[in-house]
Amino acid sequence: MSVNRFEDLRVWQLAKRFCDDIGVHVNGDTFVRDIALRNQLNAASISTMANIAEGFMHGGHREFARFVRIAAASNGEARALLHAAYGRRYFAKGEYERLVEMTESIGRMLRVLGSKLK
Repeated sequence: MSVNRFEDLRVWQLAKRFCDDIGVHVNGDTFVRDIALRNQLNAASISTMANIAEGFMHGGHREFARFVRIAAASNGEARALLHAAYGRRYFAKGEYERLVEMTESIGRMLRVLGSKLK
């Protein structure tokens, strides 16, 4: 499969799905009083997806690899914030586990992509 657009990258597609899922949660009633956690989790999920796209658009392996590392860091931040949100009982166990697994999959995909760009 040829990758001509960042939207063609499977890792970007999964990061977008994660971002969309987080958006539903943070815009619901659960996070209404925890503005800091809501905003940081939302920003980390957006940053993951956006840095994959930005790196792709910069062109060149070195720049793309740098943005992949930034996306991986944002993805790790999102996972840490999911743990905090679960500890505060903002997620049911099944939903929390599903979202954490998404971040783990994104992380694995970013590691593979980053190693191919070296």
